[in-house]
Amino acid sequence: MLNTTERDAVGMAPLPPALLLEVFDEPILFYRCYVTLTGSVTAALVLSCASIATEQLPDDDRDTGWFTKTSAEWQVDTGLTRTELETARRKLKAQGLWHERRCGPPPSPLQYRIDQTALYEQLEVQAQRRWKGLV
Repeated sequence: MLNTTERDAVGMAPLPPALLLEVFDEPILFYRCYVTLTGSVTAALVLSCASIATEQLPDDDRDTGWFTKTSAEWQVDTGLTRTELETARRKLKAQGLWHERRCGPPPSPLQYRIDQTALYEQLEVQAQRRWKGLV
């Protein structure tokens, strides 16, 4: 991106505030090792977002690891469509990394939990394969 002096030199007007807010919106970050683990950028993004949600649970709820997130919250947090999110969740469940449940009478919200043991075990295998002989 050009700085103010460079924009003035080529005759460009300053960027409007709405465009600046759009360009510098909060970035979406995820753990790169989850891409290799899941074989999917979208599954890695969902798993990363879920890891953050789990870390932010109150101490009383952190032991169970169950958290609630609406479809709208997933969309804001990940930028994924409903179909992309469902595909990522299916992939994570098939890999044994993901659990879902409904708690309470309908229409109770969907709750999610990362299987931390499975995640640790699979990451350990991946790390040993990748770094074998180097550490």
